[in-house]
Amino acid sequence: MIARCNRSLLDTLREFAEYHKTLQIGHLKMSYDLYFCVPKGRKGLSEKDFRRHFDKRPNYKKAPRQAWYENPETGVYFSFEYGTLTDEGWRPPPDLQPANVSFNLNYMRPHPFALEAEPEIAALVSTFDLLVDDPQLDGMGSGTYLAEGFIRGWNAGNRFSCHAPDESERARLLERAVPSEDLDLAWRWNFSRPSLDATLERRDVFVPTVAFVRLSSGTVPVVIWGDGVAIAIPPVKYLVLGRDKFSPAGLDWSVVPLEAAAAVLGIGESIQDHPVPFTLLDWDRPPSDVEQFFRSMVPIAGKPQFMPFDQTLPLEHLSQP
Repeated sequence: MIARCNRSLLDTLREFAEYHKTLQIGHLKMSYDLYFCVPKGRKGLSEKDFRRHFDKRPNYKKAPRQAWYENPETGVYFSFEYGTLTDEGWRPPPDLQPANVSFNLNYMRPHPFALEAEPEIAALVSTFDLLVDDPQLDGMGSGTYLAEGFIRGWNAGNRFSCHAPDESERARLLERAVPSEDLDLAWRWNFSRPSLDATLERRDVFVPTVAFVRLSSGTVPVVIWGDGVAIAIPPVKYLVLGRDKFSPAGLDWSVVPLEAAAAVLGIGESIQDHPVPFTLLDWDRPPSDVEQFFRSMVPIAGKPQFMPFDQTLPLEHLSQP
C-alpha cells in the first residue's frame, strides 16, 4: 500500500515539475550569482581542484565544468560553475582576481534553498581560503564571505523577484504562497528524514516525506498515511489518507486536517528529541480505532493536487509591498 501511495505521489510531483519547466522556457532568468576570488598574485582553482572538492560531497551530479547539487529528499538544487567568468560581463574588483568558480541559485524559490546552499558555499570558501564578490543589491560586496551576508542578499533578491506587476499575476503567485514556518518545517523534516528512516526501518515504521497540496483554502503541508500503517507523523496541517484495503472501491484518497485525527494520534508516542518533533505510531497491525477512522473517511474525486517544494513561495514575500 505504501509503495503504491509513494509511486502515485512521485508520479504526480514529476508531472508538476515538467509542467513548470515548460512555463519557464523563454522567461527572463532571475538568479543570484556569487563569484569567488583570490588576492592579486595568487592562482585560482584548477579544474582538478574543483572536481576533487565536489567529488567528495554528497548530492552532486558531475558535468563538464559544473557541479550540480540536487537533494532528492528536500527538492533543493543549485550549482557551482568552473571556468574563466570575465566573458560573462563580470569583472573582479581591482584588488582581487578570479578564483575560476561561481555559484548560482535561482530566485522565486522557498527560502530554505538558501539555508541548504550556505554550508556548501562555506565549505568551498574554507577549503581553498577564498574571498567573494557579491554584486547583488543588499549583498556582501567584495571581500570576506559571511554566511549572514549571503542569506540576507539572497532573501532580498528573492523578495524582489516575488513582486507582482499586477493583480492577476499576484493572484497566480498567491496560489504558490506558503507561510515560512510551514516551509521551514517541511525542509527540516525532509532534510533529516533519511537518518530517522534508518533508525526506524528495523521497526518497520514508515517515515513519510512532507509534501504540499493545494486546497481551496491555500497550499498546505501534508504527509501521506496509507491504510493505518505504523508511521512517524510530524506536525503538518493536513493528512493525505491513502486507502486500499480499507476502501470499498480500491485505492482512493482523503485529505483531512491533522486535528481530525487527534483521537488516533493520541494512541501514539510524542517524540521531542528530533529536529522536528513527531508522533510515533508503532504497531504490527492497525488498531481497530485506526481502521475505523480510515473506513469513515470520505474520498475526494481524483488525486490530491500536489505542488513541488521548489514551486512554493514564502507568503511573507508576497505580503510585503
